[in-house]
Amino acid sequence: GADVNYKFGEFETPLLHAAVLWYDVAAAEFLLQQGANPDDTDNLGRTALVQAVQYRAGYTEAEANEALEIIAALMQAGADPTIAAENGDTPQSIAEQRNHEQIVAQLYE
Repeated sequence: GADVNYKFGEFETPLLHAAVLWYDVAAAEFLLQQGANPDDTDNLGRTALVQAVQYRAGYTEAEANEALEIIAALMQAGADPTIAAENGDTPQSIAEQRNHEQIVAQLYE
């Protein structure tokens, strides 16, 4: 079978990150169900949660709501919201900086 923790490209991006960034929640859920590591990082130390909050949530309420589903799937799979990327950003700090109150609450559950 395929390696669900496969990394590719310039940033050694895990497949789960690609699913979180570009596809719907079903793609991320599928990889998680197949054993993808929710805390795997790219070569900048970013986890799937960092990617979801930083890039998927965006700045609008609609984008944040879409991200809530993906974040919930990652959290249910055991993702750690306190893991910091190399630049020190955590999912929590990014959500707080962008005033995504629902995401902050979800990460602190």
